[in-house]
Formats: sequence, C-alpha cells, structure tokens
Amino acid sequence: MGGEIRKLVFKKKKSLTIIFLIAILAITAGYFTIKNVDDKNLEEEINRPREYEVTRGNITAGTNGAGIIKFESVDHNFSQSVTIDEIYVKEGQRVSEGDKLVSLSVEEIQKKINELYGSLKRANMELEQAKKAPEYSKDAVELAELEVYRLNTEINKLYELRESPVLYAKVSGVVMSLGGTANSITSPDIPIVVIGNSDKVFAEIVVSQNDINNIQKDQIVTLEVAALQDEKIPGKVSYVNLKPNSEGNSTTYKVIVDVEGKDYGLLEGMTTNAQFILKEVKDVLILSNKAIKLKDGNQVVNVKNEDGTLREVTIQTGFSDGRNSEILSGLKEGDTVVVGG
Repeated sequence: MGGEIRKLVFKKKKSLTIIFLIAILAITAGYFTIKNVDDKNLEEEINRPREYEVTRGNITAGTNGAGIIKFESVDHNFSQSVTIDEIYVKEGQRVSEGDKLVSLSVEEIQKKINELYGSLKRANMELEQAKKAPEYSKDAVELAELEVYRLNTEINKLYELRESPVLYAKVSGVVMSLGGTANSITSPDIPIVVIGNSDKVFAEIVVSQNDINNIQKDQIVTLEVAALQDEKIPGKVSYVNLKPNSEGNSTTYKVIVDVEGKDYGLLEGMTTNAQFILKEVKDVLILSNKAIKLKDGNQVVNVKNEDGTLREVTIQTGFSDGRNSEILSGLKEGDTVVVGG
C-alpha cells in the first residue's frame, strides 16, 4: 500500500514539473517574440525618413543663467517724526503714481508745533543771555543761534506737513513694505512705504564661474519668464558683480540685467532664464544640423524633389549655435531635406 502511494506522489510531482517547464518555455518564447517585435520597431524608427525644412530666421549663441525679477525700490517718507493717522495701502498692492498712501494726524502735528514754540522761546532767551553775559563767549552765542535756527526749521517743516498731511505715490508699481501703522510715530530714517517701481524692472541673474568672463556691461540679453510663455524680453547688462558666491563646490556671480521696452506685466520674484548674447545672425537661411552630413570633406544634404525623389546637394554653412546652422549656399527657403530611409 505504501509503495502505491509513493508511486502516485512521484507521478504527481513529475506532472507538475512538466507543466512548470512548459510554462517557462512559453514565457521565454513570448519574451523573444516581443523582443524581436520591439527590435524591429526600433530599427524601423531609426531608419524612418526624417524631413527638415529650410527656414529663414535668426541664430543666436550665448551664455545662460537663471535668476529672479526685481523692481527698483522707491522710498516714501515724511521729513519729520510725526504720527500716522491712516494708511490707505497694503503690502503687495499695485498702485499708480499719485495714489494716496498715508495721512498724518493734523492734531498731533499742531501739538508738536506748540511744543517746539515753547522750546524756541527758551532758546531765544538763552541766546539773549549769551550775548549779555559779562564774560561774552562767541562760541556760546553761535551755539545758541544754531539751536534757534534748528527749531525754526523744524517748525516750518511741520507747518508744511500740516498744510499737506498726505503722502502720495511718486511712482507706479507694487507696495513692497510698510514701515508703520495707524497711530504710530514715523522716523525720517525708516520709510513708511516702499514701492517697487514697475517702470524700473531688472533681473538678478546667477552666472557660473565658467561663464562669468563672457559677460560684460551693456551686453544684450534675452529673458524668458515662465509666466509669459513664448515672450522674448529684451534686456541689457547694467552691472557685473565680481564678488564670488560660494556654496559647496559651486562658485557663482551675480549679474544685473535691466529690462528694456514695454511693460510686460512682470512682478517681483518671478523666476527667469537669461541668455547673454555672444553672437547673433539675423534673417538668414537656417537648417537643423541633424540634416547635414560630411562626405569626402564636403557638407552635403539630400534634397527632396517635387516628385518625391532625392538629389544630393553640396552646401556651405556659416554660423551655428550647435543645433542649427546658417546656410550660405546650395539651398533656398522652403527646401525639404531628407535624412534616413
């Protein structure tokens, strides 16, 4: 009985092994079938004819960098320390030249004028005493006169502020920061409002140490901003900062590029890519370098005829940016060049 059971178990294991081997063979055969199909498709893709048209346009070569858009800052403040009554703008708000920004408390200005008049009265008394002193001192008189002059100047400035207690925007742009709140006291050294001037836009570009020697003042630059697709924004280098910025093993330099031309609607902080133009040819015949091959030391292409046949043409190229070449002879605009097949 035990022998029969062992025979049955052996037969079952043998059957499973055969089934397993058949499955492996089927998978392997399928793999090679799929691989052969993929290899065939890849070969067909490689050998598929590709057509390149001769066009007319510009070819540009240059050095690249990346950075952010910035606005020239314009500070707005009062000449005296005074109390703010109301602020009419918020950070990030777009404003126009002449817009109302901040108003002052006329009541607090008058209080300060009254206080200064009290100080002026005392200063005048001290001046008279200095002049009449038994031991007359020219220096003491001059110091007293300076104090009287200072107080009169401050009072006159406060009178002007009392007559015109509103601060207006000097330029159009975006409010970048506020230096006070309602009822706070201003300081002549701290701007109450800082506006980023939308008419004075520039880009701060980071350039690698390998490329910085290719950059110079007044160099033409093309800027591209992700928010403005397909827009080529002209610019010009206004400043090259040769102080290095080192992070890890990387050394970079900052270059300032002034944005030229119309208002593109740029905002501070937008990221931008920059191409510093080293050389550019305009309104020339252009062909992809992929369409050009060398034969016996000559540059040749296969031009497609009207009937679909091909003819080999020797050409002469000029300037190239590494992707496209200027065609000096052998082709005309609209010609179709075929590669492969």
